[in-house]
Amino acid sequence: MKKILAIVMMTLISLTIVSCKKSEPRTVDRETNVKNVNSSDSDYTSTLNKWREEKLRDDFDYSEVISPLNFNYTTGELLSDNKKYDEFITKYDLDKDNTSHIFDFSNADEITININVEEEGLYTLALDYFSVNKTIRDMEIAVYVNDSVQYFEAGQLALKSNWVASNTFNVDRYGNDIMPNAKIEEMWVHTEIRDTQRVQKEALKFHLLSGDNTIKVKRLRGEFYLGQIYVYGKKQLLTYDEYLNKYQGQQTITEFLQVIEAENPLYKNDLSVRYGTDRATTVTPFALMENKLNMVDGAAYDTSGHSLTYNVDVLEAGFYYITVKAKQGKSNTRVFRTLYVNGFVPFEEAKEIPFDYSSKWKNVTLESSEGKELKVYLNKGINEITLEVNSSPLLEIYETIDYVMKNVNELGLDIKKLTGNNVDPNRDWEIEKNIPNIKEDLERYANLLYVAYEDFVNINKTKKTSEITVNLLRAAETLDYFAANPNRIPKEINRLSVGNNSVLQKLGLILPIILEQPLSMDKIFVHGEDSKLPGPGGNFFNNIWVGIRRFFLSFFDKKYNDKAEDDELEVWVNRSRQYVNLMQQMVDDTFTKDTGIKVKISIMPNEDKLILATSSDTQPDVALGVAGWRPYDFAVRNALVDLREMPGFFDVAERFKEGAFAQLIYQDGVYGLPETQNFSLLFYRKDILDNIGVEIPNTWQDVIDLLPEIQRYGLNFYNLLSTSSAFKAYLTTMPFINQFGGRLYSDDILKSNLTDSNTIKAIDFMTELYTIYSLPLEVGSFYNQFRYGNLPLGIGDFGMYVQLLHAAPEIAGLWDIAPMPGVLREDGTVDRTYDGSATSGMIFKNSDKVDEGWKFLDWWTSKDVQLNYAENLITSLGSEYMWNTSNVLAFEEMTWDDNHKEAFLDQWEWIFDTPKTPASYMMERELSNIWNKIVYDGENTRIAISDSAILIDKEITKKMIEFKFINNRGEVLKNFRFPTKETIHEWVRPWERLWIRFYQNLRVKNLLMKRLVNYLYFHI
Repeated sequence: MKKILAIVMMTLISLTIVSCKKSEPRTVDRETNVKNVNSSDSDYTSTLNKWREEKLRDDFDYSEVISPLNFNYTTGELLSDNKKYDEFITKYDLDKDNTSHIFDFSNADEITININVEEEGLYTLALDYFSVNKTIRDMEIAVYVNDSVQYFEAGQLALKSNWVASNTFNVDRYGNDIMPNAKIEEMWVHTEIRDTQRVQKEALKFHLLSGDNTIKVKRLRGEFYLGQIYVYGKKQLLTYDEYLNKYQGQQTITEFLQVIEAENPLYKNDLSVRYGTDRATTVTPFALMENKLNMVDGAAYDTSGHSLTYNVDVLEAGFYYITVKAKQGKSNTRVFRTLYVNGFVPFEEAKEIPFDYSSKWKNVTLESSEGKELKVYLNKGINEITLEVNSSPLLEIYETIDYVMKNVNELGLDIKKLTGNNVDPNRDWEIEKNIPNIKEDLERYANLLYVAYEDFVNINKTKKTSEITVNLLRAAETLDYFAANPNRIPKEINRLSVGNNSVLQKLGLILPIILEQPLSMDKIFVHGEDSKLPGPGGNFFNNIWVGIRRFFLSFFDKKYNDKAEDDELEVWVNRSRQYVNLMQQMVDDTFTKDTGIKVKISIMPNEDKLILATSSDTQPDVALGVAGWRPYDFAVRNALVDLREMPGFFDVAERFKEGAFAQLIYQDGVYGLPETQNFSLLFYRKDILDNIGVEIPNTWQDVIDLLPEIQRYGLNFYNLLSTSSAFKAYLTTMPFINQFGGRLYSDDILKSNLTDSNTIKAIDFMTELYTIYSLPLEVGSFYNQFRYGNLPLGIGDFGMYVQLLHAAPEIAGLWDIAPMPGVLREDGTVDRTYDGSATSGMIFKNSDKVDEGWKFLDWWTSKDVQLNYAENLITSLGSEYMWNTSNVLAFEEMTWDDNHKEAFLDQWEWIFDTPKTPASYMMERELSNIWNKIVYDGENTRIAISDSAILIDKEITKKMIEFKFINNRGEVLKNFRFPTKETIHEWVRPWERLWIRFYQNLRVKNLLMKRLVNYLYFHI
């Protein structure tokens, strides 16, 4: 028996060893597999490869400088020895000798230059520009050569502004540093034309023919002046050894040390780069309890092309070393920076300076990828040193994964076309007869991933596992399996392109993080060869002592929970500390100075705290950031101020869409102001829809019509009802009821009215979407399914928009937005009514500072303040901190993509938040139950409605008695006023309602007189 057991154990061990060996990457032929890996035929990489195959040179000695005097243009203006030129020089304090002719491109469309080259080949373009941009977005241009955009990237090129901020940080009332606002540094910048993502290893090249060529620079966005344009052949950087020889005889400084705080740059080229707090004792400036901005936050300094520039002042010329006190948290992975000295990369090795993974602070002297320490030559006096994030070493890996993902996705679509997306588990397939090259293709995709793995290991100089290497190998192994067993793909399609553990999902997880290059920095040391640097770690016993002191002091730290002083207006805000800190700063800097009203803003971690505070009479004066429906619950209990009674309310109400007030109304009063706005928009993948020939739906009927087409490929449409939550809130159900013209209540609001014919149509439609047209019942994350391409179109909100814009670079440019589908009316318009409530603000009735609270709400919701707050959030915290204000005029002026903003504004016209009643919660719950019963249980619509109507009517009666609208006998004591689309004017635009009635009944037949009266109304 023992022998048998031993044999079994040895067999198991052998099998285990074999299975382990399977995870080892195999060696593959790089040239055979990597050739022709392109994301598309029109991108720069594929275009450059074609030019290389055509043997086009770029190494010839050629250089030409084109002055603005030689620009051809129809709009814009040349500044040259005229009044505007003198004003420009004076305004920006420039040196006339170094600033010759200038072209004002701020209002121009395009300029054209003519260039004659002797030899056909690839040339580099560079230009001088002077930013006077007034928005936070990068300026953008397009470059046409001989009237064509030679590759995709040339159609949208970013010109970055340099941003400066005070190195002395303001502090809040608790002593914590506040992220400073930055402004554009108005200065000349010389730049080679580079790709917008800054991931190409070199400047972009352009194909010029021998003889005459035209180069057109088209302004897409932004305001700037243009100086000289440069055209030249490739400029070969010196190697490090050649660089040392160039300065042969120059001294290497031995004793010198200049310490630069990393959070105090001369300027940065992107607002997303921000500073953070580290509590370590050696990170300066240090504070025991306060939060000091004492480092560059690596999570925000991780995008290729982002840079920080510092001033270095040295007493004598010579070679110096540069050491960065840094930590890098990307596990078992290197990140890279490019070093610029006085605006130029000094030598080839400075382009890709590595920083290895380290979870603790380390002093890292700049070195080459091979580990050789580098020294740089600095002139006597002030020098500029720039560290730019560089993802280019990983570009080939990124493009390989992107290529494999797109091909696997297309293969998955082909399989679904073949099988009809309805696979019989008992049917055998012979896939190779229908897709002849499938085995070879899958083998090649697997080999590409093995090559990517090897490249990644070589770049990072380690075989330690990381999220990237693990997913690369697992995806490659799965492709190997399918290459050996192609006929199993239809039955196991979830492992290839659909499921949560598919090849597509594994690669989709790592694609966005491959190019991330996070690096936190505390200090930069410019030092001599023998200089001793302070250690990065600190004293062990000192660290223990600081920890003990912090622990005990934390029991007495009440700074975010202390009560407002008697002379302070107390405002609770349901937002995170970053938002609250900026609000407090703006209040202190402007509102308090202008009005004399002191304001204390506190963080409200949970809205339930408001209910408890109100019941114990410890509520604040004002609450902000509360859910849009929350004011109603307080209003019915007589806990809020009716804002209609406040001076200037109707002028303030003009800032918002009428429909945004619908659930802030109770009886004759309005008890809150809209603060932020949500949206329901159609998100769609342009690449996928173009591939299968589907147009963007405009109505729900269009959605019905396209479903069979996209479902043939295993794709589908996402609607908000597909959320994985069992409870379907008004946000998901009311758009259908409103668009179909349904009604929830009887005229007196004392009974439900779900048997209204239009309401039944709406319920039928929103259930048939699932019972007949097979929309997905539960989707955990539309964002992820949209990225993977499984749900290439659907309804999303503002949060979805921000996520896609800033967290899905792998599909940048492949998606777009449009107003949500609606119901076609008889007059030809499409009703897109939606529930867009987000957050609101309100004043408590028990406050002894009601007037002050109203002045604060008036100030806070004004256009200039909302616009300033939105811009400050981005300039201090980064572009992902987008503020969706409810103030329409402020929203219109925000620096967002104009086409996207137009889609937001179009959809905004249809906002109508669901009005509340004392029994609204029961109506909302039963609408959800009706949908669930019909969709999941197959119950008849009329029966489901009838059962729910009984429960709703009982609750309405109970609540109407409780709030004294009727008595126990059902007799009406007072009428309940319920706002509708037709009557909401009466609460927020009373004069508009009166004018409509007056105008409609005006007994004036003379059309000219009517137009005159109309003009007087709207202009006086």
